[in-house]
Amino acid sequence: IVRRPWIEHERLPYPVAQVRMALIGGEGKERLVNDFFRSGTMWFGCAIPMVVGSMQAMYFYDRTLPLIRLTWSFNFLGADILPCQFNFLLLGFSYLINTQIAASIWIFHLLYRIESILLPTAGFSSIGADGTGGTGTLVELQGGGALLAMSVAGLWLARDHLRGAVAAVWRGGGHSSVGREIISYRTAVVGAVGGGAVMSIWLWLMGTPLHFSVLVVLLGTLILFGIAR
Repeated sequence: IVRRPWIEHERLPYPVAQVRMALIGGEGKERLVNDFFRSGTMWFGCAIPMVVGSMQAMYFYDRTLPLIRLTWSFNFLGADILPCQFNFLLLGFSYLINTQIAASIWIFHLLYRIESILLPTAGFSSIGADGTGGTGTLVELQGGGALLAMSVAGLWLARDHLRGAVAAVWRGGGHSSVGREIISYRTAVVGAVGGGAVMSIWLWLMGTPLHFSVLVVLLGTLILFGIAR
């Protein structure tokens, strides 16, 4: 239902899909492999984490070998310790996303650490699921609220497309992009509504109040929507 606004309008990059598309790209005429595997830069970049990772693994079998440490820490705002790690997987992921997203991940992590320090100083605390006090639950709830807000904002940005998709459901077709989708909008919407109804009824039969069952399914759908986006 939201493929078109995500891919064609917002042009979300989908970094993992970029790698897979490069791996299965066409080889061209009279070539055994495609351009991705013919790139010396790719093989050089691939060799670095493979060598480092192999040396780290061999260190556990032979302690006389050098250990390449990729983690360190330093003091952050007084007594707090800020751990740092050089992660090749995240380095490759950051290369494939735009700089605004990469910067926001780093900046908001620092804001999270600062907030975790300032909240108890200001007298805010909460009781977690394990019965212990702290500020972790408050920050986690804040993050969950931000995810829900992002999901709702994404639906709002796609409102024109969703309005056309709903119209296509009642007409049984007619939307401009129906022909390019795996299934029709009617099938997708009926499946989503029917699946949500089945889950809500199942929770109700298990003893959960009906209104709370519907709320849980709706919130869970919004969370999964945000994660998928």
